Amino acid sequence: MASIVKRKGKGGKSSYQVRYRLPPGPDGKRVQDTKTFHKSTDAKVFRAKVEVDQFGGLPVANSKIKMSDLFDRVLKEHAEPGLAPGSVAQYRGAFKNQLGPAFGHLRASDVKPVHVQRFYRSMIEDAGLAENTARKLVVNLGTCFNLGIEWGLVVRNPVRGIKWPKMQRREYRVLDEEQARLLIATVKGTDFHLPLVFPLHGGFREGEVLGLQWDCIDFENNTISIKRNFTDVTGARHIYGNLKTESSRRNVWVDDDVMTSLRDRLEFFREQVRTGRLERVPEQVCARSNGRMLLRKTLWTWFKRALQEADLGDLRYHDLRHTHATLLLRMGVPVHLVSRRLGHASIQVTLKFYAHVIPGDDRPVGEAIGKLLGYQCSQMFPNSVKSRDFGGDSYLN
Repeated sequence: MASIVKRKGKGGKSSYQVRYRLPPGPDGKRVQDTKTFHKSTDAKVFRAKVEVDQFGGLPVANSKIKMSDLFDRVLKEHAEPGLAPGSVAQYRGAFKNQLGPAFGHLRASDVKPVHVQRFYRSMIEDAGLAENTARKLVVNLGTCFNLGIEWGLVVRNPVRGIKWPKMQRREYRVLDEEQARLLIATVKGTDFHLPLVFPLHGGFREGEVLGLQWDCIDFENNTISIKRNFTDVTGARHIYGNLKTESSRRNVWVDDDVMTSLRDRLEFFREQVRTGRLERVPEQVCARSNGRMLLRKTLWTWFKRALQEADLGDLRYHDLRHTHATLLLRMGVPVHLVSRRLGHASIQVTLKFYAHVIPGDDRPVGEAIGKLLGYQCSQMFPNSVKSRDFGGDSYLN
């Protein structure tokens, strides 16, 4: 049960303190909490709410827990023990740079849907973040509240009360065949040649390209196995982690030109070892000539320089993967084969992104079914419309 205690403050003003017990925490101990009101009616309303929550089986919110404490607990008890290093780094960055400054000083019970809505708009309009990035931050905030509910620290998740605006899908840009050849020719013979060939010839994701090691290359069967993902993590130079989905684990066949480039690169590193310039062959396929690992920032820098040199305008590195898929589908390659090559979880994912580039000429389909069924309208009415009677004078009744 909750109780109300009337207290006298400075100047003779009265306040009303509601005292109630929280549900047991992870250590099994129950803690008393208080909340103070200036009006007795407000105190009575809160006491009634507390008692309804207690007897209704709902956890009573700890009104004193701050969002900064909740963030810290989520990081230590949820993210670090069970999530991939890249996800942990993402949570840590969000708490430090966006969610912490916006909500860290507030009590969890004081965060309302309107605050979350304003935060979302501010991230887009003031901070200049992409809609999808801002939405991910709000999703992370919602995860914190859901965990707080499980731990008996908060009652409700204010993220559930916000209205998502319709998100504009970011348009991607693809290269045509000539532009793709030009870009490859621009970087031929450089350290950036293979990192550019892989997404254009194999449809690999950025993390998959950087995660390729020599045990992934099957020179005999012209295949490349996608086994691991590369992640940059703050405080660590690199981490080889799990792939995005189980379907991302795949074998991709590539032509002889790509395999020749791989053989030449491997022989180059072996020669560097023989001459004493390197101690050993780097395990990363896309390693730089000096043996150092190729990291994301360096990849992006090289890519932008190559675009400028080839005069191809602005393009994201991931758009090379889109280019690969688009060129295949435009050539009439079945969508299920393209989906498997890209490592998508289902054909529906592939169609979501690329349905608009699949050739839409329906004439061959109509001609094919016509030939199969042998249907000819002219044989139905050899002489006149009134040649057969089905209970009426003609078909034109």
